[in-house]
Amino acid sequence: MMDSQKLERFFKNECTPAEEQEVLEWFRNEELNAHQEQELAKMWEQETSQPTNDHNPTEILARIKASMHQNYPEMRVAGSEINKETEKLAGKIEWKKWYKMAAAILLPICLLTVVVHYYISERNAAQMVIAETLPGVRKTISLEDGSTITLNGSSKVVYRQHFPDDAREITLTGEAFFEVAKDKSRPFIVKTGPIATQALGTSFNINYRNNAPYIVVALATGVVRIDQEINQNKTELTKLRPNQQLIYDKKTARFELQPYDARVILGWRRGILFFNQASLTEVVSRLENWYGIPIELAGKVPEKTAEWNYTGEYNNQALEDVLTGISFVKDFTFEKKENKIVIHFN
Repeated sequence: MMDSQKLERFFKNECTPAEEQEVLEWFRNEELNAHQEQELAKMWEQETSQPTNDHNPTEILARIKASMHQNYPEMRVAGSEINKETEKLAGKIEWKKWYKMAAAILLPICLLTVVVHYYISERNAAQMVIAETLPGVRKTISLEDGSTITLNGSSKVVYRQHFPDDAREITLTGEAFFEVAKDKSRPFIVKTGPIATQALGTSFNINYRNNAPYIVVALATGVVRIDQEINQNKTELTKLRPNQQLIYDKKTARFELQPYDARVILGWRRGILFFNQASLTEVVSRLENWYGIPIELAGKVPEKTAEWNYTGEYNNQALEDVLTGISFVKDFTFEKKENKIVIHFN
């Protein structure tokens, strides 16, 4: 076996001309046993792993060949081509040795490339988009998969900028209408607290507000599946059909299915505020969310607010006009104090 220190100097391009010729002669004539192959590969790996380009493996191989041409003229041929004999001599370290050496060099690079690519892909996929609306403002969002989300006032959705290959997940707070593009390989899932609504190609409305006791999912077209997840236990609640809504009680974790009035549930998309036998609590809550202003009740407030039963429709009207219209029927006055509305019952 060639002296290891001399080989090390050769790899580093630090040999004298005489030493270099000796190493080349050895490369030319030496047949290596398994142990010597292992030692040489180990030496190559150590040298080429140094953080410098002074002994780039490609340059080392090119230098071996160039030196062979210079020291062994019989191997040269016309032009720049290398004859078969040259390749044979340069290959005296059998190709499997070069494969081992190349693997020692290239494998970490390949792994690094894969890791970097994976990191960049994951980082891009993990970039989150937050879209939200102010009170009384509606906004339509187009997703990269062709789906659209229409946000009602005082609402927010959070989702990945680039959906992964297995699912399209959205987190909603507030109210939104979803028109989902078909993609069987990636179900469209909207998470609202303890329940998740899953669809493939469907349109539906979800109302999930922190100050409301219920989560309401209303299906317009297609089919959706609604799951409940509590303490990491996931169970299917039901599948909705068009014109059906699920009303989920956040306190009791129970639900019921009902038909719905599209004017009440979906009218907001056209700026229509519609009440159908609504309780006082519902009227106040919807007005607060619609106009983004707190409402305080004063005076002789009806004891049975659930039986208040108000029906009316308002098309893109100001809060003062809406309250004036309701007051004619329900006998109250109202005034604006600083940043709130106070309703006085007579």
